[in-house]
Amino acid sequence: ELVHCLAAPIYTTQVDVTAIDVVASLKPDPADARDLQYLLARAWDAKAEAIYYGQGAAPSESAHRRLVDITSAYATAHPEDMLGVRVAIEAHWALAVTLLGIGHAKDGLVEMDAASALVPVLLEFQPDDDGAKRTQHIVLAARAQALAMAGRFKEGVALLRQQVDISHDLVRRSNNLAANVRSQAVTLSMLADLCDDNGFYEDSCPLYARADVIFTDLDKRGELSQLDRDSSHRMIRERQAKHCI
Repeated sequence: ELVHCLAAPIYTTQVDVTAIDVVASLKPDPADARDLQYLLARAWDAKAEAIYYGQGAAPSESAHRRLVDITSAYATAHPEDMLGVRVAIEAHWALAVTLLGIGHAKDGLVEMDAASALVPVLLEFQPDDDGAKRTQHIVLAARAQALAMAGRFKEGVALLRQQVDISHDLVRRSNNLAANVRSQAVTLSMLADLCDDNGFYEDSCPLYARADVIFTDLDKRGELSQLDRDSSHRMIRERQAKHCI
């Protein structure tokens, strides 16, 4: 299952909904000052995520689409602004996850493809930036799952296995940076989910076990978020209990 969090989420569980709605109601032109654009994007991101976690994926779709519209317009108007590109990638990704979560796999894949298409722009400008590489890995891993959910299982598994290898390399090169370690565990669990959903338990169970060990180690290090503890790690153990133990 995809977790609705590309990196460190900018929303909080206790958001000032009134303030968010006031900012979200602004209608600036894409050519307006970047600070206003980012403020608007943050407001819609917070609103979409609050709806997603408070009411569910389906009710959050329209807010996520509005976020995509805002960030895409700004990135098109300012292609030199790499923060704008990154925010647009994250917006497409979040909408894709939302659509996949409500069973709209083909529409979700379209949005994931849009996110993937912007990643090379980011990497061309920041080829040695670990954050850009981590974004590429997360987006491609999610695209692999979207491919499988859209009926292109073999393509999805092949791409996701490639991303598992890349995640291992990222962890090694970053000297076990917590964000990269977490990404490794999430990628392993995504591949495990694909195998598990299609009855390949002999493949999924070892993958779940590896992801479980990584999350457990992060928890012991005090570097596992409550969100991951309650969602990603919990879901891994639920799957293990169902098919692996």
